[in-house]
Amino acid sequence: MLSRFILYGSILSSIVQHHKNDKNSKDRLPNFKNILEVKHFLPGRLRLYSPKIKNREDIKEMLISQLMKIQYINYVEFNTITGSVLIKYDKEKLDAVIIIAVIVKLLNLEKEIEKKPKSIIKKEIVNIKDSLNRAIYEKTNGIVDLETIILSLLLISGIYRVKTRPDVMPGGITLLWWANSNLR
Repeated sequence: MLSRFILYGSILSSIVQHHKNDKNSKDRLPNFKNILEVKHFLPGRLRLYSPKIKNREDIKEMLISQLMKIQYINYVEFNTITGSVLIKYDKEKLDAVIIIAVIVKLLNLEKEIEKKPKSIIKKEIVNIKDSLNRAIYEKTNGIVDLETIILSLLLISGIYRVKTRPDVMPGGITLLWWANSNLR
């Protein structure tokens, strides 16, 4: 719900900034990487890219019919091979931000935009962790996995530090807390 407010807030902000910024700047338009990207913008001409419309004739027909119902849109051209759409419109009567908002709504992209993006590095670290976990699990015939090893090490280290060196940072209590958090 909050993300939807952020989405509409960014669109509204772009509309408000329309009068303050350079009218030829595509930077003032909402741009959602790998969801709906502004590839080129001139007043009256907008090219968008979305992987969702790549090789999708059904979406192409639906979008053309819906966009042409808007009074001030003059021309819509799709390239389903590249996943781009070119829209020519009356720049005096219609703002590009409104067109982007309409396309977001027509393609049901709100949920994708609301999702927290994951960086490629984070995805790869998670893949490495999962691979290590699977390798340890299979090598031990299901007796132990990576999370159990980490949990055991934190527990043993925490107990050892609580007993022998309670004044050293991070303290044994911290290590026990981390181990407990891993159990959840």
